[in-house]
Amino acid sequence: MQLVRQSDLINRKFVRKNSLATIGVFLTFIFSTAIADQLPKIDIQIAEQNYRVELAATLSERRKGLMYRSSLLSNGGMLLVYPNARDHRVWMKNMKIPLKVYWIDASFRVVHIQSLQPCENARCPAFGANQKSRFILELKDRQHTIGVGDLVVGISDL
Repeated sequence: MQLVRQSDLINRKFVRKNSLATIGVFLTFIFSTAIADQLPKIDIQIAEQNYRVELAATLSERRKGLMYRSSLLSNGGMLLVYPNARDHRVWMKNMKIPLKVYWIDASFRVVHIQSLQPCENARCPAFGANQKSRFILELKDRQHTIGVGDLVVGISDL
């Protein structure tokens, strides 16, 4: 009889432990989604196209970027804002969607464009413009009319 009770106790602990783990994963998902909804958004214009983008201005916001997102609005995206112009880089680890990425210099001009695919490998490469940029704009990978040299309007106060 004692063995049955110990077995029941072990099963209850196992169920409780797994339930807590499941709740933890769920709360992490809800929290990360809520953070994404809390990032400030701004309207910008490039090549006569309007975009509503989230601002990622802190190191942790830039590191997370658009990771784990399963979709983006056609004119939505994220603007990574850096305190200084440098050769800033991005990677596609934990990305679910392909992106069109634009590097923007301190004069608010597009200096480099690259289409990037999600990376499912343990090691993912970093991509950069090989020149100084102060902003990186991540948009859904589709046909945009944005070209190198285009002026980005709406970010001069950042």
